[in-house]
Amino acid sequence: MGELFKLTYSSALGLRSLVQLLSKATDEVPFLATPSSLEVKVLSPDKTSLMILQLPAIAFEEYVCDIDEFFVVATDELMKVVRRGGRNDGVSIELNKALRQLKLVLKNKKTGVERAFNIELKERVREAVPELSVELSVSVRILARDFKDLVKDLKIVGEEARFTYSDGKLYVKAYGYPKEYEAILEEGNPLVSISSSISKAEAAYSIAHLEMVARASSMAEVIDLMFDTDKPLKLELALETGGRVIYWIAPRTM
Repeated sequence: MGELFKLTYSSALGLRSLVQLLSKATDEVPFLATPSSLEVKVLSPDKTSLMILQLPAIAFEEYVCDIDEFFVVATDELMKVVRRGGRNDGVSIELNKALRQLKLVLKNKKTGVERAFNIELKERVREAVPELSVELSVSVRILARDFKDLVKDLKIVGEEARFTYSDGKLYVKAYGYPKEYEAILEEGNPLVSISSSISKAEAAYSIAHLEMVARASSMAEVIDLMFDTDKPLKLELALETGGRVIYWIAPRTM
């Protein structure tokens, strides 16, 4: 019988960055491999945030998947292995459902030396994570480094960020006695672009969740941000290595 699921990723360091990103969101990584992509969906325990990692088959040097395969591994165990990868290493991953293991092979591209590790699969039932389909009126594109700086400023002041769109500008505020913070963002200063189908929108979101997105900023050049009055905030990052990360953050009561 042929392999059910196997992939080769050109950069062990790139994989390490992805696993580090996942480690901030979950203790266990639920992978769904399909013939066209590898996907991870993580819903926070309080259901206030959803992270989606999507890696298309073309993002890998090799990708073999005949049928949909769902498997779960402990994030810390996966992290221990990918941390062993160096800048000259590629990594191959193969699923062995008979032994209930995920095999990872780190191969040095210069010397050809291979190191193999096996991670035990978790006994988990696939839980359906609903697809979100929400119309959002305000769309903003911002450089990832500028978004990271914005979140750093917000974190100093409080726990909640208030987003307001008005007159072609984005106002972001945070309050925390005795401090207060406000950023006024517009196209070219520093936004790449901003547009809206309505005249005004306002919503509040957890800064802790925004900080989780900021941690991924080094993996993308820009972040697309969409929101609306009292609706979820959607943030999307196109990964430089291929694929994308999408975050949904539930609004807070203002």
